[in-house]
Amino acid sequence: NSVMGQYSSLPAVSHGNHRLSTMTNSTTAIQPTGLSLFEQLPMDILWKIIDYIPSSSPHLRLTSHMLRRCVDEYALRKPKDPVVDEVRIYCKSKALFKIWIYLPDSNMKIFQRRLIPVLQHILAYPIDYIPYKDGMIWRLDVGVNYNYLLTYLGQCIGRSKRVTIECDNKSLDFKIWSQQINKVLKGIAFDILHFDAKMFTYEVVGFLLKTIKDHGVRDVTIVPGYNTTCNPTEFLLELSSLVRSLCIVQNEFCASNSRIIYFFCLPTSIDWSSIIPEMFSNKIDTLLLRNCSLPGYISLDEAESLKEKLPKLDKKIWFSAEKCFHKMDYVKNERSQVGDYCAKFINNGLFIAHSSREDERFEVSFS
Repeated sequence: NSVMGQYSSLPAVSHGNHRLSTMTNSTTAIQPTGLSLFEQLPMDILWKIIDYIPSSSPHLRLTSHMLRRCVDEYALRKPKDPVVDEVRIYCKSKALFKIWIYLPDSNMKIFQRRLIPVLQHILAYPIDYIPYKDGMIWRLDVGVNYNYLLTYLGQCIGRSKRVTIECDNKSLDFKIWSQQINKVLKGIAFDILHFDAKMFTYEVVGFLLKTIKDHGVRDVTIVPGYNTTCNPTEFLLELSSLVRSLCIVQNEFCASNSRIIYFFCLPTSIDWSSIIPEMFSNKIDTLLLRNCSLPGYISLDEAESLKEKLPKLDKKIWFSAEKCFHKMDYVKNERSQVGDYCAKFINNGLFIAHSSREDERFEVSFS
């Protein structure tokens, strides 16, 4: 635990009835009654002093209630840029879930500063530190009932480039888990969400859509498992009205084990040539259907229909359906131009995009 070693000699922090959520506006002048000259400085000046000597902040917290409030407000200011690269939440046990924080070296000091208000609570948990790229992964096993840590850990993170949630809800009560996940996410701003659930139910779909709305998520990747109760068509249309880009990854296990073959939560007999244009008529302008297991979910006739319909939307769209044809139907490496749009049949798949976006690539990283 060398990453946190610099904190080991600090006195224990007493929280008492202090609540971080009740901090006052940072621009408010500090009342001078009974305060030292240093404490009478405006809050923004005190913050500049902490910026100059950040290592002093833990000790400043111990000198007075006012300076503790000052340091805590300073530590938990909503950052303009992401503090961490990714937050991963794994829900695969009834008693606890795993939180992985991907922290770049360049933001290590910022993140440690933001941990100061909950430092003693963080240090009470075993943390694994694993190097990755130019940074460190902090791995915590957190009990489902540790409400204080769940709430304020999210506030300490502040902003993340991406959030990943993986949930084995075949054996877990998702309603309970969703409440705890929300406590972590409440304090985090993020634009990219990766979501993987073993079963897609009304509760799961409701949680996903609410998370997207509450956080203004821009880009979403989903790995849908077995669909039990949600209406897939309505779900995809609502999802396409909320986000700019969407990637749907075929769950290979479900593809190989389902008695009734479903593709992306939809029966293979679905008319994709109608659903996809309707999705693009909403907010979405980027759609990737990632598939390895079930070819033949789009026919050549449907592909020709999409080539005709999508350019008429007069929108700079990007669409790719991987391995959507049976090999016997596939026309190898055929490219055509439809006005300002290009269409390709490549690698058993279909690609249609505005010419200005033909060279774009959609990156998906699930591990």
